[in-house]
Amino acid sequence: FQGRVLVFDLGGGTFDVSVLEMENGVYEVKATGGDPQLGGDDFDARIVQWLVAQVPDLHREAVMKDRVSMQRLRYAAERAKRTLSDQVEAFISVGELGDHQEGAPERYCQLDTALTRDFFQTLAEPLTTRCIDVCRSVLDEAKLTPGDIEAVMLVGGMTRMRLVRQLVKQLFGRNT
Repeated sequence: FQGRVLVFDLGGGTFDVSVLEMENGVYEVKATGGDPQLGGDDFDARIVQWLVAQVPDLHREAVMKDRVSMQRLRYAAERAKRTLSDQVEAFISVGELGDHQEGAPERYCQLDTALTRDFFQTLAEPLTTRCIDVCRSVLDEAKLTPGDIEAVMLVGGMTRMRLVRQLVKQLFGRNT
């Protein structure tokens, strides 16, 4: 391959972008940038915030303070995020939310809800906007436009998400 490539690396904890120019087997880095505070974990956290808001008022504070309950919500959020890559809706069911320090079953609640792909896109919009801003900044540093990029390489687990692939397609005008 010869030409300009943008490497879009969105992993669990960081987001990095590099623009490379490839010619005759030689790679030249034109620009790099990123956001060390942006990754797949942040997308999960947006879902967890939404889930916590749906916990009945009576239990919400106990759930937020309880490590076991929050871990269950994080796990459910990550699973839902993955489901939304293939399906338009993810059903979320998390039981025994509450104060596990006390250990009394009557202190627990059950959360059953559904997250649609469209609503997840709305929840994630502040994060996807940050991705776009980083890409534009790196392109500006390289003195290039999205149209100057001949290929986009997706790296990192979050790039398997339909949401991220659509973002790249919108920004660069092509499928990855």
